[in-house]
Amino acid sequence: MKRYSLIVLVAALMLVGCTKRVTPTMGSFIPTETKFMNNIGDGSIVVRAWGFGATTEDARNQAQKQALRDIIFKGVNVNGNAMLSKPLVTELNAEQKYQAFFNAFFAENGDWTRFVSAQDDLTKKRNKRTDETWQKTEAATVRVHVAELQGYLMDKGILKP
Repeated sequence: MKRYSLIVLVAALMLVGCTKRVTPTMGSFIPTETKFMNNIGDGSIVVRAWGFGATTEDARNQAQKQALRDIIFKGVNVNGNAMLSKPLVTELNAEQKYQAFFNAFFAENGDWTRFVSAQDDLTKKRNKRTDETWQKTEAATVRVHVAELQGYLMDKGILKP
């Protein structure tokens, strides 16, 4: 009986010892949340947003689009200013309801370019290999003209006055 217990114990230890251990690497963590940086005071704010793309230019455009998407649909946490923290469009499922409008708005040469401008050169760059290709991951500091964007969305009937 002792021999049988010993064999079971050794087998159990071998199974536990052979399991694959996954250790997270902190170097691969990339924050993707749009972060508020400054309120300019003229109806625009400066945010830090992340973009992903095959080229640097594509990653920059994606970061600017992400900043706009977050401001329009999600809101950006602005300490001490609850008005700026709220999303511009609070209607449920607005992105799906106005999908044709937002597809045209966020197209390559869409109207989204009127409401953003780069504040500085890209500050953080990372490359990640995915399926034999390299993907650029970059952070951009972006100035978003929120008051103009809000007026534009009202003119197009997306926001109600």
